Amino acid sequence: MARSTPKAWHFWRKAFWTRPALLVLYSLLAPALGLLFLGVAWSDFQDGRGMTDAERCTGVDRSGSVHQDCLYESSGWLDGPRYSRGPGSDWHFFEGADTHEVQVGTVGSRRLEDIGRRPVTGLLWHGELVAFEVGGEVVESIEYGARSWTWLVLAGVVFIGGGGLLSQAATYKRRMAGGWWKVTSEQVGLMSEPTWRMTVASALMAPGMIAILLFAFGLPVWLVYAALFGLMPLVLLLPLLRRGRTASQRESAG
Repeated sequence: MARSTPKAWHFWRKAFWTRPALLVLYSLLAPALGLLFLGVAWSDFQDGRGMTDAERCTGVDRSGSVHQDCLYESSGWLDGPRYSRGPGSDWHFFEGADTHEVQVGTVGSRRLEDIGRRPVTGLLWHGELVAFEVGGEVVESIEYGARSWTWLVLAGVVFIGGGGLLSQAATYKRRMAGGWWKVTSEQVGLMSEPTWRMTVASALMAPGMIAILLFAFGLPVWLVYAALFGLMPLVLLLPLLRRGRTASQRESAG
């Protein structure tokens, strides 16, 4: 079969950066970056645990609380949302002459919007605003407790899974293009029929992306991890279910 000429809009077939050899490079860089995210997450995990277990610094000098492992309560004015970009919003907290800017997920932002521009209690960790206390309830920012490192874990999982998909794409495209440095192929696309490598990578990347979306909307962290680890086995089982269905169809046709 003669190879088709790439169309003008088939940038993934014509572009220099999609050569199979470069896809192999990307497949190595992506999981390396993912492991780096996980390494940083471990450091933030220890800080996040200290934050949630810390006592309140009530009535102490703020300059001293910056160096203490405690949550400093500060009264101030809330203003926002100042800028919304998809899920979540930016909020400003005015503490006397100081202004703090913090990002809060969609669920928490709606709770703060109900308050309006009124005095609230801000919770500071080592001088950084990490949460608000509203009516006895803690409204968390993305820097509070488990949220400070969960996004790193999710990003690490997605990048590691992405590395596997890029590796599969490099193998398939090299076979179709006839070389590691060629970009033309007989078919459009980067993937062939599912393989074990593609299945495992998808079981990391797809649930990870869904979990990131849930995290961005400010849903509870336990629900984010439940979605992550609950969807992984389902994605792994999809090829088996597909094969079983195909076998049943063949038996029915026979």
